Amino acid sequence: MGKLFGTKTETTAIYIGFALTVLLVMLLVAVIFWARTDGGSANMELINAIIPLITLAIGYTFGKGVS
Repeated sequence: MGKLFGTKTETTAIYIGFALTVLLVMLLVAVIFWARTDGGSANMELINAIIPLITLAIGYTFGKGVS
């Protein structure tokens, strides 16, 4: 983990929050794209679970710098 996110404890949490945000956005785009190409509808339960996690991670990332 230290090689990926660094060893500074002040910035490690921010990098992890950013990485989580990027992964969740990629998952959200993949679910929507898969539903569009499959001809069906998107799994709204999954989308409704992912969006709050994205906003939580973004809020943590930007709110972490304010002390």
